[in-house]
Amino acid sequence: ELTIKHPGKIKVVHYDWSAKHYTDIPLSTNVGIEACTGDYYINLQADEAIHGKYLDTIVRALSSGADLYRTPILHFWSSYSKIYKPGVFYDEVYRIARRDRYPDIESIWDGMTLGNVRNSKPSIIDNIDAKFLHYGYVRKPQALIEKATNMFPWWGNDMDPRLLDRSKGNVIDWELTHPNTELMDYHEGHPAVMQKWIDEREKIVESGELENGDGGIVT
Repeated sequence: ELTIKHPGKIKVVHYDWSAKHYTDIPLSTNVGIEACTGDYYINLQADEAIHGKYLDTIVRALSSGADLYRTPILHFWSSYSKIYKPGVFYDEVYRIARRDRYPDIESIWDGMTLGNVRNSKPSIIDNIDAKFLHYGYVRKPQALIEKATNMFPWWGNDMDPRLLDRSKGNVIDWELTHPNTELMDYHEGHPAVMQKWIDEREKIVESGELENGDGGIVT
């Protein structure tokens, strides 16, 4: 059982997770959307965060009354101070929507965005300049390999040679998939709640070295 620090604000919705394909992700996401009770919902994935400095920006933007909101997303790669340059990966997501438009607007594809899936009426779309921060590929190397091994087959990809360079002794070679020419520096800071997590991982992430030991899940 999960211990909820703020039971008045956080509600856990249980779901029988048995995903074998990327199209299962939006199905489970929509279970969470259905459980929302506010006027708007924000679709934030487990390996993402929003900096607290954007709270006022989001609140002000919602006053436009749009149905669906587009936001930038930044992807960290190889370091907590390096992100993909624009155009290397997807640069925008639709992640905030009016709840009364569900199920016309719901999670689609692999859960990375929201979309108008029934077209009962056109969605009114607006922009919010609040960056979503994606940390999915800057976790401890052992955990990243376990993630890739489990999830890459969902897209029909093989984890090797996309991440692991066996010629260098089972280390992640960050340049195998995205060389430094495709990256840019990031200087905008991290959410306060993420800082301890980042401090514990920064050196091992940048080294790419897999830990030896218990073989368990390492986040």
